[in-house]
Amino acid sequence: IFRIGKCLFTSMELSETTGCLQLESFEDCLSTTSDDIFRDIFSRLDQYDLDEISMLSRRLHLISNSSRSQAIKIVAKLRVEQVNGRKFFLTLQLPSQCPTDGFILRIQSDADAKEPFRKQHIYSMYMDWPYYDGHFERSNLSNAVTARVAVLQCRFDFVKCKFDKICIDDTFLSFWEIAARTRDFASSFELHKSTFDLGSDAIPR
Repeated sequence: IFRIGKCLFTSMELSETTGCLQLESFEDCLSTTSDDIFRDIFSRLDQYDLDEISMLSRRLHLISNSSRSQAIKIVAKLRVEQVNGRKFFLTLQLPSQCPTDGFILRIQSDADAKEPFRKQHIYSMYMDWPYYDGHFERSNLSNAVTARVAVLQCRFDFVKCKFDKICIDDTFLSFWEIAARTRDFASSFELHKSTFDLGSDAIPR
């Protein structure tokens, strides 16, 4: 029996003398099983199961990635923190039993690029955000942050979102309005030392 995540593939044979998995049987099982069957199985697993499966072969890596949105999501709390006008931190607080402590996404400008970046967690991402015409365009930054949050939604189920020292513009507000209305995001929001700057072009609300 070969175990992948929470599923048991029983069509593989074990050597009666050594108890070892026969590689030929494993490869034959992979080649004769359709992608649709794997996707159906993977949709019943969680994101950590898919992490393990994706390392078994190139084919399973591609199928597991395409199954992320249907797989069971990891419950987490999201914190969006604005350190200054050019830098954001997105931090995920996960349950203590999870294999990783959390997730941090750092977005900074070229001016801050010389600062050391501490990769503290397994699921860490880093992104440079340059200046345009000598000044920093905050709207582009908020677009970048919300785009990354949308990607994280494929993996995490946010039960709470905290905004810390955020200057919330129309891009932020529109994104979370849609997410809350479609129930694709946290139902609990907390604002801490945050302000609103919607501007003259903001959507009337």
